[in-house]
Amino acid sequence: MGVVGYFLKKLDFPLAPTILALVLRRKFEEHFRRSLIVSDGDLTVFFTRAISLILLLFFLLVMFYPVILDSSRKEKPERTI
Repeated sequence: MGVVGYFLKKLDFPLAPTILALVLRRKFEEHFRRSLIVSDGDLTVFFTRAISLILLLFFLLVMFYPVILDSSRKEKPERTI
């Protein structure tokens, strides 16, 4: 764990999301496995329900928002007086 912590610090990984991911990982896996059992292993169920699509689109927006924001800032020419 010390080596992993060293590389996380070296690569500037934020501490709070990393700890949150470690804590929620087991619950996520448990519920994901349960949903696969209920849907008989069919992954398309996640994309055909409205709430699943909304959550997926929100997740994608949150993940790519910094990239979109940076690209929009770089395209605008700066004004010099």
